[in-house]
Amino acid sequence: MNGLNFDPLGIFPQMEYPVPRGTPMLSPLVTWDHSMTFDLPDPANFLTGGHGQLTQSRFIFVMGDDKVGSKDSYLLDRRVSGLAVFPESGYLVLAWKCLARYLGQFYETMPVQLEDIKFHRPTLLPHTGKRKIHLYL
Repeated sequence: MNGLNFDPLGIFPQMEYPVPRGTPMLSPLVTWDHSMTFDLPDPANFLTGGHGQLTQSRFIFVMGDDKVGSKDSYLLDRRVSGLAVFPESGYLVLAWKCLARYLGQFYETMPVQLEDIKFHRPTLLPHTGKRKIHLYL
């Protein structure tokens, strides 16, 4: 970078391929430390598209089957006449999130007051697969 022409491959001796049978493997030298876990950021928590612009918010809920659950399978516990339906309180939270995104704020720190709410029909949830809910502002 300062006029030097450095070749990092010149540090090590030339390797002949294929390597001999007695060459030790590298994989036993690498171990993974699984004692810590990190949360992955959820794209829904980022402020995008807001600040008074028309936006569309899409919420996807994934239902698991009996063998493999999912983080949204708890929604199947809400039943009306034996059918799994999306809870009304869930719609209120989704509308709150959509409004917060529209205003460019985080919904957890944005107080709202909801009045005169009417639900026209329930949304049936599948036992497996995905259910997409779209909200438009």
